Amino acid sequence: MKAAWSPNGCLTVRWPDGIRDARENFIELAQLFKQLDAPKGKLGRASLVWSNRSVTAADKVYAGYLKRIGDITVDRNELAARSRRC
Repeated sequence: MKAAWSPNGCLTVRWPDGIRDARENFIELAQLFKQLDAPKGKLGRASLVWSNRSVTAADKVYAGYLKRIGDITVDRNELAARSRRC
């Protein structure tokens, strides 16, 4: 599978001939993207666990968490926005 962003910001996927008609692959990809927006999805639940552990840790650990979760949030929002435009 080859994936690339089109000029208009949409994700385009080209399936190899052998799996082009494999509907399961598309469904799996769609489910992964859905997890990005689901507050109770894997990412959302994992971030709550990480947040709780960081809050109760040393200030340095919490500061590191805030920096990293901020970076993750920016990346996630950008990817979600790109997928919505399509």
